[in-house]
Amino acid sequence: CRGFVVIGTPLFIRRRHWHRLMLPLLQRVKKYHPKQSPLLKQTPLAPGSYDRTPLRSLKELYAFINLCLRPSLAKVNDPIRVLQSPDDERIEPQSGTAIVNLIVSSDKKLIILPSMPHNPFLEESHWSIVLETTLNFFEEVASPILAPTSNFWYDKGALELCRKPTQRFF
Repeated sequence: CRGFVVIGTPLFIRRRHWHRLMLPLLQRVKKYHPKQSPLLKQTPLAPGSYDRTPLRSLKELYAFINLCLRPSLAKVNDPIRVLQSPDDERIEPQSGTAIVNLIVSSDKKLIILPSMPHNPFLEESHWSIVLETTLNFFEEVASPILAPTSNFWYDKGALELCRKPTQRFF
């Protein structure tokens, strides 16, 4: 038996309409955009966290979402739990609902985690909830096989889609 747990998966990104308009212009004058999360000001940067966003990576992220993530969701038929927070400062809350609706698995559930930031691993109180939820799920499905990355399931077909060049990134 296999299973997947995804956390704050970016099907819809906050300010994506602004990105569509401004990203091509901003990339001409600067390479990075400083992060403005209040949590970053309160705590030192945790491992795996960063204080600025490379603008080029946003363009690549949109391409990944449109070419790889969306087409692959309809292929997921293993048990899955989608963890989403309405307070995620990066990802729109409807991302979790859309993911659950697109997945064909009969064993799927959207779990809303209120007051959870985009990176729940910055504070012990948040990551302990994620860990507990994940362990409970894996106990339900028994002997899970973890996804190749921390928050995205993919197969060879999706990887081939990623390698094809495209002009449409939004």
